[in-house]
Amino acid sequence: MNSEQNNLDWTEAEGRALHGGLLACGAKVAVAESLTAGRVQVELGRWSGASGYFAGGLTCYATEAKVRLLGVDAGHAVEVNAVSARVAEEMALG
Repeated sequence: MNSEQNNLDWTEAEGRALHGGLLACGAKVAVAESLTAGRVQVELGRWSGASGYFAGGLTCYATEAKVRLLGVDAGHAVEVNAVSARVAEEMALG
């Protein structure tokens, strides 16, 4: 994803390839989103059989939601307006 455009312009072929690859390798995926506002979850869940790899996700746009639902450090999140590699890592681990 191009972070400057904030979009998920996946082609149909790319989506199908990701779907097939995740099913083939037996992966399980869960996501925590903010700026993408649920679009990653939409793309992962749009394919028949997605429950074979997609566990689900949370969309936590507000800093308070990141802190409460994902365990992001409140002090750091406020200090950096919730935009940092550390916040992203804490969201992923939460």
